[in-house]
Amino acid sequence: MKKIILVLCWVGLVACGGENTNTVDYSNLLPPTDTGPYGDNIVRCVSIANVSDSCTLNELPPIGLNHANPSIDDVMERVVVSHSWMRERMRDLLAIMPAEMFLLLRATTAIVIHQDIRPAHYRLETGAIYIDPGYLWLTNEEKATINKKMDFRVEYGSDLQFREVGRLVINNQYPAKGYSLTGTEERTIDEILVSVSGLFYHELVHANDCMPPSEYDNLRLAKSFQQNLDDIMNQDQCVHQQLVAQFPLTSSVWQGLSDVLYQGGSSSAAQRKFTPADVGSEFGADMATATYSFSSEWEDTAMAFESVLMKYSFDADLDVVIVPNFDLSSDDITCEQLVIKWGQRGRLGDPNVMARSQLVIAAILPDLDLEDFYAAQPAPIQITPDTSFCTLDYTSTLPTADASVSITEAKQRVRNSVFKREHRF
Repeated sequence: MKKIILVLCWVGLVACGGENTNTVDYSNLLPPTDTGPYGDNIVRCVSIANVSDSCTLNELPPIGLNHANPSIDDVMERVVVSHSWMRERMRDLLAIMPAEMFLLLRATTAIVIHQDIRPAHYRLETGAIYIDPGYLWLTNEEKATINKKMDFRVEYGSDLQFREVGRLVINNQYPAKGYSLTGTEERTIDEILVSVSGLFYHELVHANDCMPPSEYDNLRLAKSFQQNLDDIMNQDQCVHQQLVAQFPLTSSVWQGLSDVLYQGGSSSAAQRKFTPADVGSEFGADMATATYSFSSEWEDTAMAFESVLMKYSFDADLDVVIVPNFDLSSDDITCEQLVIKWGQRGRLGDPNVMARSQLVIAAILPDLDLEDFYAAQPAPIQITPDTSFCTLDYTSTLPTADASVSITEAKQRVRNSVFKREHRF
């Protein structure tokens, strides 16, 4: 019975994992202040509870049907929020986000930011992306308006021997400090730019997966977004379908573990015997960008895209590391105890991983010339086993003053990765 439930869940949105994200009460959504031709429809169209209530493209089309090169104002006509500061933050972020973001935004119908959204996700029946405001706050006043509920996925895989962690590093440093929603720290917009851009790249790949620019002329305005997507999927025109057809992932071990880690499935006795080194070696032998790639074909596609654009836009490398499992609430663990048993930095430099990413980028952003970028990618760095997770510079196994972080910061990074499972569909 569980498998049936999961299939139905993936039809509706990309970030299921066992909880119905559609249960958010959107009755307090504020319509756009930059009112465009669809301003009267947006709140209703993005708040639907049932596929049967989906709006047609005449009522709310993808941004790209009206704007081949959307401006900030064009995008802001499609932003709905629960609190006005969220709208202001979105406008400020659009002013400093990479230019490629606007091309990706063409495939979505709206940006929804609401106090209760967690995790962020994309809904197939609305064509909108739903953003967790935990990524957006700057002040304590803004933070106070956000629901601080734990991501329901936090306990997934807690009985396994390992935790898998993905983290972004720029020049051997975190792009910004990790903050908790329950703390009193404040931050600047520059501190959130990288993480928010990664979030948007990821969710917008979902929007573009079955709605690449090549499909715009084939859309039927009298049909709903979901019906148009169904037509495209039935013709095998989605990017994830092309990726799986040409470069399928093969690890049965990780396909099984993904059900436990990302969908909340129960672990087997065999899975509980896997050591961190076992699962790391198994992962490294396949072509996935990240462990989350195994959670679905949609996520596989999003990870393949996101890693390229984050490196291209910010020179941000993705670390994929496996550490022994530990109690996230514990204050006793030290940097010497939190060690990497398997890890790589920059898997994009693996020719097989890169080939998969090239397919995805070419389908979604066909005019983006990355030939020189791809040629410049170095081989992945294999992290020496038993290197401290607090270490960020892998030219040395010992933490140094300018290339390491405190255990408090290291644990917060693991918590953030596990709590959010990043910003996945």
